[in-house]
Amino acid sequence: MKLKIPLLALFLSFFYLDAYSQCNGAIFEEQNGIVVMEAETITTSGWSVRSDGSASGGSHLTYTGSDAFTTPGISTLTYKVKINSPGTYRFIWRNKISILANTAPNTEHNDSWLKIIASDFYAQNGSSRIYPYGSGRTPNPNGAGSGGWFKVYTNTIDWSWATRTSDNDPHVIYATFNNAGVYDILVSGRSNGHSIDRLVLYKESSYTASQAENLSLAETRCGGSVPPPTETGTINSVQLFNANTDTSIGTLSNNLVIDLAQTNNVPLAIIANASASVTSVQFQLTGPVTTTRTEGADPFALFGNSGTDYFGSLFPVGSYSLRVTPSTSSGTGTAVNINFSVINSTPPPTSTLINSLQLINANTDVAIGTLTNGLVINLAQTGNVPLAIVANTSTSVSSVQFQLSGPVTTTRTEGAAPFALFGNSGTDYFGSLFPVGSYTLKVTPYTSAGIGTALTINFSVVNGTPTSPSFSFVLINSTTDQTITTLTNGANVASGSNININAISPYGNTASVYFVVQGPTSRTFTENFAPYALFGNIGEDYNTGLLANGSYTLTATAYSGSNRSGTNLGSTTINFTVGSSSARSEEVAAAAYPNPMIDSKINIKLPENEVGTVNFSLKNSSGVEIETGKTQLSDKAKADVNLYSFDRMAPGVYYLTVQSLNGIYTFPLIRK
Repeated sequence: MKLKIPLLALFLSFFYLDAYSQCNGAIFEEQNGIVVMEAETITTSGWSVRSDGSASGGSHLTYTGSDAFTTPGISTLTYKVKINSPGTYRFIWRNKISILANTAPNTEHNDSWLKIIASDFYAQNGSSRIYPYGSGRTPNPNGAGSGGWFKVYTNTIDWSWATRTSDNDPHVIYATFNNAGVYDILVSGRSNGHSIDRLVLYKESSYTASQAENLSLAETRCGGSVPPPTETGTINSVQLFNANTDTSIGTLSNNLVIDLAQTNNVPLAIIANASASVTSVQFQLTGPVTTTRTEGADPFALFGNSGTDYFGSLFPVGSYSLRVTPSTSSGTGTAVNINFSVINSTPPPTSTLINSLQLINANTDVAIGTLTNGLVINLAQTGNVPLAIVANTSTSVSSVQFQLSGPVTTTRTEGAAPFALFGNSGTDYFGSLFPVGSYTLKVTPYTSAGIGTALTINFSVVNGTPTSPSFSFVLINSTTDQTITTLTNGANVASGSNININAISPYGNTASVYFVVQGPTSRTFTENFAPYALFGNIGEDYNTGLLANGSYTLTATAYSGSNRSGTNLGSTTINFTVGSSSARSEEVAAAAYPNPMIDSKINIKLPENEVGTVNFSLKNSSGVEIETGKTQLSDKAKADVNLYSFDRMAPGVYYLTVQSLNGIYTFPLIRK
């Protein structure tokens, strides 16, 4: 018996020596596109292992050494990682602030130094890429740094995955490994009281952020545990259907040319055939017809379906791009991108024309006049009634497609005369309220032979004295990322450091917004991605801004190109103050809740002077209208809005606009 124990020990020593040699000294290993490391696995002087019931594994590291604000490389932790699959990985860590300062606790004791010895080490925010100071590459981040180290910070007191660099211009961290091998991740103490629980490297093509942040994932020790592979599903094929007969026309393949002369210009449906594990499919179509839709059940149809009755759309001549992305319960699969074009080898007769467009009072069904290019509609003269628009066509026209863009955006195809933009029941025309702003209406006629000559009309709506479109400003709680209220001219904001301001542009072709704040705290900032936030954001995660007490002027300017390039579309300026202790004690004039949304029911509250029926519309962050409707206010200016599109809304930010007789109210809504 005494002989067996030494033999067992000898066998185990050989086993571990072999595993160590295979790992080339690495403690951690990339497996299936991810590396998971418990911070406390590596220790050194200046860092203390502390027990915490909310930390993964029950403990974490806290930097207890002296502050090293300008000197990276002090009390350095070295995490050796074996990379098996070369490529680009995002780096995140779970961290928190363990010492709360008396003032500005969100910005003190909140950072450490990070350096990844990789083929490329950089940070990204949209199209902006920066490199560490001392790396020999530019541009560099705002704030401190040297020797190839990033200062990486959080503005959240409790545990979070916020991993950012560049002061007031947050960028997320990436590392590229061109070859398989062992690499070092170095963490150096900077701020006393900064705590780190877990470090993760992951490929964004293989994992979503929520999957990488899942604390149930095991540490990926070299030769040790492996996280279960994720089944993300595939798109096997995309089929083209005749939506009138629900019969297949063929496979929609890349670079396919669809000839309307051969399809008889019928409405077309597009169906994605997916693997069995796929639970939902997102379609993103761009071109003369542009739409985004997520289908949550098989069959997955671009324009929806009722069983095997597929809904379709007419496709005008032009070039199209379709992106089809599958998802399973485990995550997002590989998207399929298809470019195709539509032609008409038999041109329609020249008599296929839109003769005129009529503007009609939808309450009385009485014509107001002809809608012509450049027309200015004054709500003070029309009484701000719902308006209908009807196309008068030549007799050969069998259907008409309307495409309206502006403060009201909608696309509709009418298959029988009279051809009405918002539909009709005989000569009872349905209408919509038109908020003040600029509009473009494209009306395309169709016959059995093909597409006729489209008519494009630009018109504007004013109320009394013509006014320019204006931004809406929304005050955001940056701790909860939820809406506080609409920020109007002359408003007062209570003192506090957990705020951000979201500017909602009225211009559909906005590509960047330039903020200028003047007051006790001044700031200029260019935001290239919606939602456009004064202090920046990463998706729905808003950064925290600091505004000292006093009076402010805020100007937001929209541009058609990124980084303030292209055309200056227009600007809006408001004045507000910060510092009244009673500012938040007043009842919010307008609100929508619950937010984030939990189901299809949204409660709205408008100012007490609002009564009667209101119209509402829901748009996504790209400005695409998803749903419209009406609701009735109670005597306390409250109402319920039922959003029937809730179940097919992808996670993200949406904008609910409510139009009353007295005003327009826009509420950002979050769909988790």
